Amino acid sequence: TEPENPEEMRKREEYLKERRDQLVALKKQARRQFLETTQKRPSTARNVAEATMK
Repeated sequence: TEPENPEEMRKREEYLKERRDQLVALKKQARRQFLETTQKRPSTARNVAEATMK
């Protein structure tokens, strides 16, 4: 069911573009957070043991 009014179509198109941009930004932020947390993880069992003893 497409809106017949060109103005409505333009508004809908703008809304969808904004929504897409918001979702892309959220995904980028989540990816950045994920990468930051994985880089902070200890790389060896010895490092894990030392970190848990502190």
